[in-house]
Amino acid sequence: MRNLQHIQLKEVESFDDDEQNFELDDHPKKKFYHPKDASAIDKLRYLLKDGFAYITATNTRKAILLTAIFLIFLTLTLTVSFSTRSSKPKIPGLIYSDLKLPSWIKPVHYLAHVTTFMSNDTFSGDIVITLNITTSNNEDYIVVHGDEFVLDSARLEVLKSVSTSYPDSYTAPQSSISADKITFDKNNTYYIIQFDKLSKYLSDGNQYFKLYISYHSNLTDSLKGYYISKYDEIGNTKKKLAMTQFEPTDARLTFPCFDEPAFKANWTIWMDIDGDYNALSNMESIETKVNGDRKLVKFGTTPKMSTYLVCIITHQYTQINDTVDLGKGRSIIVRIWSSLLQSNQTAYPLEAASLSIKFYTEYFEIDYPLSKMDIIGVSDFAAGAMENWGLITFRNTDVFYSNLTASVESKQRVSEVIAHEIAHQWFGDLVTMKWWNDLWLNEGFATFMSYKCLSAAFPDFNSQSDFLNLIKISGLTMDSSNNTHPISNNFVKVIDIEASFDSITYDKGASVLNMLDTLMKSGGVDQFQIGIRNYLNKHQYSNAETADLWQELTKASNPTIQVDEIMKNWVTAPGLPYINVTSIKGGKALALSQHRYLGNIDSVAKDTTIWNIPISVATNCSISKSNMDGATTEIAIDLNECKYALFNNHANSFVRYKYDTETLNAIIHQMSRDINSLDPLGVVEFLDDQFSFVKAGLLQPSSAFEMASFLGNNTNIPATILSATLNGIATIGSSITEQECYPQFRQLQQSYFRNVLADFNYSATPTTYLDKVRFKTIIGLSNSAGITQTVEFLNKTWHDLKSTPEKINPDYRRSMYASIIVNGGNNEYNWVRERFLHGNNNEKTESLLALGQARQPYLVKRSLDMFMNGTVRIQDYIYLIRSLSLNSNGIDAAWRYFRENYEFFEKNLNAQSLGQFTNTIGGQFNSKILLQEFNEFVQGKSKIPEYFIKSTQEIIENNIKWLDRYATPLCSYLHERFPDDINK
Repeated sequence: MRNLQHIQLKEVESFDDDEQNFELDDHPKKKFYHPKDASAIDKLRYLLKDGFAYITATNTRKAILLTAIFLIFLTLTLTVSFSTRSSKPKIPGLIYSDLKLPSWIKPVHYLAHVTTFMSNDTFSGDIVITLNITTSNNEDYIVVHGDEFVLDSARLEVLKSVSTSYPDSYTAPQSSISADKITFDKNNTYYIIQFDKLSKYLSDGNQYFKLYISYHSNLTDSLKGYYISKYDEIGNTKKKLAMTQFEPTDARLTFPCFDEPAFKANWTIWMDIDGDYNALSNMESIETKVNGDRKLVKFGTTPKMSTYLVCIITHQYTQINDTVDLGKGRSIIVRIWSSLLQSNQTAYPLEAASLSIKFYTEYFEIDYPLSKMDIIGVSDFAAGAMENWGLITFRNTDVFYSNLTASVESKQRVSEVIAHEIAHQWFGDLVTMKWWNDLWLNEGFATFMSYKCLSAAFPDFNSQSDFLNLIKISGLTMDSSNNTHPISNNFVKVIDIEASFDSITYDKGASVLNMLDTLMKSGGVDQFQIGIRNYLNKHQYSNAETADLWQELTKASNPTIQVDEIMKNWVTAPGLPYINVTSIKGGKALALSQHRYLGNIDSVAKDTTIWNIPISVATNCSISKSNMDGATTEIAIDLNECKYALFNNHANSFVRYKYDTETLNAIIHQMSRDINSLDPLGVVEFLDDQFSFVKAGLLQPSSAFEMASFLGNNTNIPATILSATLNGIATIGSSITEQECYPQFRQLQQSYFRNVLADFNYSATPTTYLDKVRFKTIIGLSNSAGITQTVEFLNKTWHDLKSTPEKINPDYRRSMYASIIVNGGNNEYNWVRERFLHGNNNEKTESLLALGQARQPYLVKRSLDMFMNGTVRIQDYIYLIRSLSLNSNGIDAAWRYFRENYEFFEKNLNAQSLGQFTNTIGGQFNSKILLQEFNEFVQGKSKIPEYFIKSTQEIIENNIKWLDRYATPLCSYLHERFPDDINK
């Protein structure tokens, strides 16, 4: 699954009760249709529910109702009593209460028949699960996940052997037995289904059974389980589709199933749908039967797979396709599905998917195992994309692309997300982690492999630089917190599993793999690639753990590298190291010492973790490589001769470097003399380290300002270096917006652009990817800094093209919309709002971000009201709140609005998104009063994950300390550089 910024997770429900009995029908539900084959008791229950409003309309009817209820209750009580009586109760209360399912029951095959009613947003299901039960304790129950549906019946059939286990009907035979008792455990969201005869069957030597379950539920708008997505179509029509999103624990919302990754089984899907809709699932359809205004679509049986990878979609989309030749006489069909309105944006994703499949097939030397790959973009989607095997689902903006409407960065994002999800077809789908503690084996690997794919198959992109800026730096930032967690964790609770879809799992995971990949290249032999191939071959169609990966990589290394020892602390310990570099022996050597890095003022690491760190250092003499596996080491580099020493010069190691004054000044001097003599990756890494040290109180802000002076001494500075420098400067400035010296900071900030803009052509039409990125970067950065000529250019261009917005260059459209909002008023706001409502996918996001930058209080209020009046889709809330929070004129109103309407946000946001809201707003606070407000607000807010609360508190406390320590000396420095001019 590919995240957004990094991931928005699916909702975690909170329950109050420990257990719930099915027979009493306490399971919460909303609106359900009445199944034709419901039992007499169920029909009576439906009658009660539907007739209640009518019956209670008058006093006479109420009296009749009370009498009826008493008779019905008496009947139900007797029926339940007889049906739930157990001949041998095991223990008081719940028979089974572990968080994980019992290991002695394993699914072999599912026949899932799902009937979808798009007219009233409901569905029903009949599922047949072939089970292998191996317990020797003569248990008489089966535990199966399920949530938010009504379970209508459960029956069990005994099989003589597994060879007869694949059913061709979902109707239970007369010889099957009905469940004697069904109990629902809310906390663990599973049903405990008791069959009194099961223990006898097991004692007789039977091991294989078929479990028949019938149930019904609603299609919701929750972006999880089986839900409705609404979209615009040609002709200003509104349409909808129904789709599933299961990772990590939401398959149980659609099917009774064994919803844990290690319970792999084959799936056969049958979909009964409205006649004017079509169906998609993981496999190719093999039969369609039309019956009046309904049709039944049957799909081929899947390979063994985990439940979270199953997908079904009921839709009215169109498609384009391509046959991808995989070599050796094998090919597959790749299809891109879209609405008619989006169909002109499907050519590039089809090309990107085809290139990615070819790359992975060659790299892994394992064929894509299915006969087709469907890719579909939808309007309502919580994450960026999801790797369902053979049917990958995407958010519209992360799959559709047109060079006429999307920016150059959008093309890179679409390519990366497609490459990420297709990598999962091997890493995650073919081989799956045993439990969610090793989620990084899926997400870290897919992130790492996606950039390897981009480097090989999409050479126009600057993929190494993009990996550093978009992936590694994000991982470094999150891992610098006191509240970080190891890549491979011990999470078992659902809320913790969901929260682990974060920058540590994705970005740190990918970064340490990149470091290991570099380490294992020896003599032209890619030992890493050999080990990966062996790992996938050994564990295909099964599950694996981190130790399994290390074992295969160690075997592939020559001479033998003990990968498990080298990688142990990178994966099992939280945090990252920083290395102190000190010049010794009269400048003829450098002393290195490693420590855990915490990016907050006065933070001291309580652990003494030692990492095995690959060392690479560039001087003007040579580039040398070594390894550091202890707390200290020395490197013989003579700075008198070699002038400077830039460590991590290719940015491959997941570590920060802190230089003493002598070595730091030597690097800055080389940057000022000739920035292009240094590897831009090493420079960006160096700059990010220094700005991080400013935040942590390890480097004076004024030193960072002096460091940035190299901008005035160089030309043709790469866009990545410009961005790292100027964004770092802006981040320091954002901390002092309320200080009296802020005008001087703006003067300093704008001074950095003089050389950058000296020969910049605003009217240029760059053609290459890198030139487009540079063009977009300079306009965006200079607009944010308030450079007059940039603001005027954007304003004039808007006036010239506002009646033909399709002609606005997408590479500066976002900057333009933000600029006219910041510098305009009601007219500009209304124009941008219209683009949000009626523009293309990319334009909608850019417009929404701009609307959050409004300065006038009444416009800020209009933006805030977009949450509750339904103007903004739930999945896009985070964009608007992030923009408002970064707006000095909007943050106070956003904080007040969030607190006053918390119940609304709690109802509509999942736990992860709620945590992101809390962190996004609170992360801007820098006073003790606001810290107190925040602490009082989060008290008792159980749906906000604890990680977000603690990390936000940590950020606020650091913001307060930073201002206390640096505001005064920083203002003194700025006033000295830019004395007040009373005539201005």
